Amino acid sequence: MSDFIKFWEVFQVFPKYSSIQKVAILAGIPLFLYVLYLVTVARPPLINHVLTIRAAPLMTPTGTIVNAEGVVTILWSLGNDSAPQAELHNIKGEFRTTKKHLVNTSLPPTRQTEFRGETSIFYDLSIPLLHKNDGGIFLKWEFKVPPVGEDIQLNYEAIASETDWQWGSFKIANEGNSAAFHVLSKKP
Repeated sequence: MSDFIKFWEVFQVFPKYSSIQKVAILAGIPLFLYVLYLVTVARPPLINHVLTIRAAPLMTPTGTIVNAEGVVTILWSLGNDSAPQAELHNIKGEFRTTKKHLVNTSLPPTRQTEFRGETSIFYDLSIPLLHKNDGGIFLKWEFKVPPVGEDIQLNYEAIASETDWQWGSFKIANEGNSAAFHVLSKKP
């Protein structure tokens, strides 16, 4: 009986409301607390969508990037490093370089343009869906080592529906007795 009296005393805090309004107010308190819990504690984690594009030279057994024929092989890879696991949709990209020192490529170019006597080649990438932990090498370029003082530019731009634009610029340079691969700029 004493519990009922305590409840009734709490009920008397709202003297100007009718009994039905008092019940509605008291029922609304747990509902408010439940909604507050859902918004702050029980919400799904935020997903960090990450499209990863890498350009890397293939290392030879001797530890250099130039093979016995004087060729540098560049491997382009694509990955989904989203956390927690999430899919990436509508991936679009463009990869470009000059044709001057290009010896071989794993895919034919999508298009090419000529500017100031130099031919640039473009590869367009279009993937509708990339699952978490999917990806791999999708493009391989082989270049003759440029003469000293010249370099080979490699550039890309890419985006997925869930990510911002990203881009990168790299170069292969002849540094006298060997070639070197340099990252010029990259975002992110």
